[in-house]
Amino acid sequence: MYGKNLGGMLASIPLFKGVDSGQLDRIAWQVQGRCYKKGECIIEKGDVAEGFFYIESGQVKLSFISEQGNEKVVELLGAGATFGEAAMFIGKPFPVFVQTCAASRLLFIRKEAVWALIRQSPEVAGHVISSLSQRLYAMIGELESMCLLSSRERVTGFLLRELDNDPNGDAREIRLPSTKAATASLLNLTPETFSRVIHGLEREGIVNVDGRRVEVLDLARLRAQAHC
Repeated sequence: MYGKNLGGMLASIPLFKGVDSGQLDRIAWQVQGRCYKKGECIIEKGDVAEGFFYIESGQVKLSFISEQGNEKVVELLGAGATFGEAAMFIGKPFPVFVQTCAASRLLFIRKEAVWALIRQSPEVAGHVISSLSQRLYAMIGELESMCLLSSRERVTGFLLRELDNDPNGDAREIRLPSTKAATASLLNLTPETFSRVIHGLEREGIVNVDGRRVEVLDLARLRAQAHC
């Protein structure tokens, strides 16, 4: 699927930053390119973790689903993100359900390939620790938000984080990463509450909403709302 471009693709994965191209070429045979349709299941909760995934394009959601069919979204991940490393390293089954939110292309990197790189390049171990630590740090921040912040503060904080993550830096437009229901679940809100807050910000002239597109009209006031 990727041919000679696979080495370059692997080099773009944060865990492999700085790894010699020759080393990446040697583990490429253990890497698979996989394509998924929108709404397709990638991982079932309880599946054995034989490796981890890198999102080349598209978007996935990590969630829990109750016996009654209720869903709690844990993470929404887009191009350039990885998932599955923790379960892979501790040898535990995947604790979440993973499904695509859009047509997606992923790389699946087998755990044997990762361990081979760690033995060859200690820098990879450092990148693994850094990546997992950043994910844990972010999730603790999200837990604090859900426990201590109001619905308005959660939504405005989320919009500001999306702006900070924009590769263009000074952009004022956000495209919600998934359906409003999934985004609301990520913030531990009902879809109705999420919509009410978003449209309240729109009535106040802070944002303009068009479907999943949110244009920030007054950044200073948005920042103020996140700390009200």
